[in-house]
Amino acid sequence: MDIGSIFPRLFGPLYYRRYEHAPGVYRQFREYCRHDSLSADELQAMQIAKLRKLLIHAYQNTEHYRLLFHQAAFNPETIKSIDELSVLPLLSQDEVRSDRLNLYAGNIGSADFHTSTTGGTRGKKMPFHRDNCCRAQRLALQWRSDLWAGWRPYERVAYLWPAIQDLEPPAGWKHNVKDHLIKRTHLFYGGMISEESARIIYDDLREFRPAIIRCFTSPAYRLAEFMSRAGVRLPGLRAIVCTGEPITVHQRECIQRGIGAPVFDLYASRELGTTAAECKAHRGMHIAIDSVVVETVRDGKAVPFGEPGSIVLTDLLNYAMPLIRYEIGDVGRISRRSCECGLNYPLLRSVVGRTVDGFYDREGTFISTIALGTLMDDGPPVGQLQLVQEDLGTILVRIGSTPHVGEVHRQYYTRALKQLMAGLTEVRFEIVDQVKTEKSGKYRFTISKLTRPVSNSTAH
Repeated sequence: MDIGSIFPRLFGPLYYRRYEHAPGVYRQFREYCRHDSLSADELQAMQIAKLRKLLIHAYQNTEHYRLLFHQAAFNPETIKSIDELSVLPLLSQDEVRSDRLNLYAGNIGSADFHTSTTGGTRGKKMPFHRDNCCRAQRLALQWRSDLWAGWRPYERVAYLWPAIQDLEPPAGWKHNVKDHLIKRTHLFYGGMISEESARIIYDDLREFRPAIIRCFTSPAYRLAEFMSRAGVRLPGLRAIVCTGEPITVHQRECIQRGIGAPVFDLYASRELGTTAAECKAHRGMHIAIDSVVVETVRDGKAVPFGEPGSIVLTDLLNYAMPLIRYEIGDVGRISRRSCECGLNYPLLRSVVGRTVDGFYDREGTFISTIALGTLMDDGPPVGQLQLVQEDLGTILVRIGSTPHVGEVHRQYYTRALKQLMAGLTEVRFEIVDQVKTEKSGKYRFTISKLTRPVSNSTAH
């Protein structure tokens, strides 16, 4: 047994119950791990049972859903299929902000929930309530996804994190005891990584000796560049779990080669926690259907398997403020195929960018972020790429974290974008050291500056 695991084994349950408001987290973790052996039918039956329970609760305890279900003639007690949710309208972030008082569950007292906010990636933060009972489940789901990547309970986890609001200021010996002995985690700031800061991060990581690194894609790529140049490795590192931003084929290869461990993709959010995570087969991200319902829609209707659509989520854990058919603002695809790893959770593939940042061409055709994202995988390697639609005829291609940008890059993106977008007349280039991130720590792959959508558009 790892000597360092003695403290979390002895004091972890007390710590998480008293200080993290997550009682029973180890029991929840064991329960969610047991779900990994269930069949697809058993998982789907569990999902429907949890969904029915949540919908009944929302109807009985929130003004918003009581009115909504009446208007839709929707009976939550009889639901037997995810498809039946289609009669309910989507829930936008703007609607959550404007009607959040009616979304709160009246049967949950103020001592039984806590308030959080989104990171503000979509331009404005969204406050929301989350009941305390789901804290332990959120953490247990995070541990389970780490387990799929090769982590083992009580092993050290490093965070390479660009969201400065998530950084806890050190608080003396109590802070060190909590992070290093109980939680066995350490947080490294990855908002801006220079050659000097990369060296410091590497030295500290080597001393900390994590089993996995949880990180945003951009700082992981910068650290991998440094480690490749320096010819160094991190002993004992088993996996790099990338989240927060889409990851391209080139970035994955560079991070794996530079840092020296396999990369695993993770789809998570502040609102719902871990939604889908990659396993060792790397065929896509397994959707945690024992905690969430994931739909992909276009114009309010479900899209066929394998086709891109707006990701819509229903949280099965949060009873303080139910989020039912919630538009998270991302685009993705649900795969029909199963995974050879043995896990029977369905697969989510190609989460690329935000729904609001697709482009329009002069013919009114909408080009999704997924269609734009394929340009990166098919083209010459780049560390970071940002596409900015300045008007219907002009695209700015901003390239960062790429040592040698030459004519091959300019020719490829000029040709590919003009083939993809009718009427595109100008492709401009801007070469930067790093693409600037949002306040949330994320960088946006696509930015549309169009003041209004083009009419009569069809989705690519």
